[in-house]
Amino acid sequence: MLIGGVCYYMKLQNSFKSEFRNKKILITGGTGSIGIGLIKQLLPYKPKIIKVFTNDENSIFESIRKFGKNPVIYYAMGDVRDKERLDF
Repeated sequence: MLIGGVCYYMKLQNSFKSEFRNKKILITGGTGSIGIGLIKQLLPYKPKIIKVFTNDENSIFESIRKFGKNPVIYYAMGDVRDKERLDF
């Protein structure tokens, strides 16, 4: 059973590679624990850009400290109700 699960997981990973490669991805609440986890999971798939949207300025600096100045990651601060800030 474990082998089947591993094969399914690997198959799923391969489908994600093409799904996220060269794509623009928006993560709202991007500096929270789930957002940081998503960034970690998405970076290996080589997206074109990951826009990390948050309303907490301090957490942006913490995230930059964690990921460095990665050219794929773009940070934006604001309220998700401001639709213009979400565009990219």
